[in-house]
Amino acid sequence: MSVGACRPSICRREGQGRLRLMATNENALLEKIRRLPPEKIKEVEDFVDFIGQSEGDDEKAFMRAVVQGLADLEAGRSVSLAEAKKRLGLS
Repeated sequence: MSVGACRPSICRREGQGRLRLMATNENALLEKIRRLPPEKIKEVEDFVDFIGQSEGDDEKAFMRAVVQGLADLEAGRSVSLAEAKKRLGLS
């Protein structure tokens, strides 16, 4: 047998074990989430959305923001650096 190959009966058993382990981990995670207050559940949801994004999605979102920023500048829509920092809570 080649490396990484296995007999179908062995692969099926190993796959079933992984499925049971995943179900156990999933149940434990769901139970932990259920015990959180609503605001923490929202944080968990946001985090899961964040880690579910691919790098390509991040790059596309960045490029869209750059293009929108350039369009705003062309249209005469701009704010000072101080105002931008204030709006972003960075000042």
